[in-house]
Amino acid sequence: MKKALILRALALAAMMSLCGGEDIV
Repeated sequence: MKKALILRALALAAMMSLCGGEDIV
């Protein structure tokens, strides 16, 4: 279901921002 994909996308975005990967939007 799409909820899992959305949660994964949010988790990835959070991890990327925490790692300083805000340049990749």
